[in-house]
Amino acid sequence: MQYLRCFVILLTLGIGACNRDTGVDPHVDSAYPTKLSEWRLFTATKPLKLNAGVVHYDLNTTLFSDYADKSRTLWMPPGQAAAYRANDVFEFPVGTIFTKTFSFPRKDGTERMIETRVLVRRNSGWAALPYVWNREQTEAELDTAAIPQRVTRVDANGHEQTFDYEIPTTNQCAACHVDGQPLGLKARHLNRDGQLARWVKAGLLKGAPEPAAIPRAAVWDDPRTGSLDQRAEAYLDVNCVHCHREGTRGGRLDACKGPEMVHRMESLDPEKKMPSLGHDLVHREGVELIREWVAAHPTKCS
Repeated sequence: MQYLRCFVILLTLGIGACNRDTGVDPHVDSAYPTKLSEWRLFTATKPLKLNAGVVHYDLNTTLFSDYADKSRTLWMPPGQAAAYRANDVFEFPVGTIFTKTFSFPRKDGTERMIETRVLVRRNSGWAALPYVWNREQTEAELDTAAIPQRVTRVDANGHEQTFDYEIPTTNQCAACHVDGQPLGLKARHLNRDGQLARWVKAGLLKGAPEPAAIPRAAVWDDPRTGSLDQRAEAYLDVNCVHCHREGTRGGRLDACKGPEMVHRMESLDPEKKMPSLGHDLVHREGVELIREWVAAHPTKCS
């Protein structure tokens, strides 16, 4: 009888564990989680494994962030879908969560995760939250003060470079994310390798036209994907246009502003560098692209 009683207790505990909610929690009204694991977006680390319903996505041309590798994910509440827009950021429902995990390769071939940025659409609007990974790579904790991290990156030639990697504070995030909205989540940047067609098939996107009618931006460093103009425009669109657009203080970027643009891209002076946030190294390859683009458009500017 005692063995039977023990069996019943263990069975009850097992059923309770099976019934425990292990799905993603968007925390649309509750306090921000202090640990990344509380969002339940990932089921394991080293490497990150996605929970059910969480999907990877990528962009044709990406924002430069000190040569960091980035892993991007998207989750929307079950039964919800983003609304397609041809030229603007898609409309995402309340509860949508984006993550972007920044990491750098080590000499042994593994990656050191530095931070995971969470962008969530709550009932009160979009919120951007930086989570910093511990040394053991087992957990990331919310760090609104965003203390700089000492990072050593290994480039493609095996050379090491050590620098202070700055994580933006929540207030700094708001400087680029107008009203907290996502950046880059536009059809032209997401239209790659059948990605949007998969979103439509999975019920993640509604209102999209036939694939041939969806605009596509070039890959900034791949001449096969577009002309010099198209690649330079894609690079500026992702790295600069969220601040430099019509009707803003910075104004629209064109070749007339080229010399100043190149100068600011080459600078690390906090008062001069562009973009003003999000990088502590110069993107040499990006500078060369814009320099080449400016040289191809000799023009008289008033």
